[in-house]
Amino acid sequence: MSMQDQLPPSEEPVSKPAPSPSFYDTSAPIAAGPNANDKNMGMLVHVLAIFFPLLGPLLIWLTQKETSPWASDEAKAALNFHITAFFASIAVGILAIVTFGLGLFLYFPLGIAVFVFEVLGAMEASKGNHYKYPFSLNLIN
Repeated sequence: MSMQDQLPPSEEPVSKPAPSPSFYDTSAPIAAGPNANDKNMGMLVHVLAIFFPLLGPLLIWLTQKETSPWASDEAKAALNFHITAFFASIAVGILAIVTFGLGLFLYFPLGIAVFVFEVLGAMEASKGNHYKYPFSLNLIN
């Protein structure tokens, strides 16, 4: 007689849930960082943004959003930053008109800041780190 036959009809054997992987389980998959191709594409986004401020990150984002989420995030960050810089340049232009040209002196520091932040972004992307731009509006998610 099997164990199933010995149980009353109202009591059925209870199956145990599958054990979840523990913290120290080495067979569980480890979240990997960006691979070499992702790092190169992320760095390319920031370098292209120096020469083609809106078009470079937009093209990389549109081509990489399906295949490389990490490079896509870098492209969105660069695109958001350059849209913010575009709005800042419009504000400086309005300020230049209001101040009869004195506000034009702010274009130079703005351009230097954009260049420095892009170089920092390229350096961080080449290391596999996501670069968070300062003073950037988050317009594209």
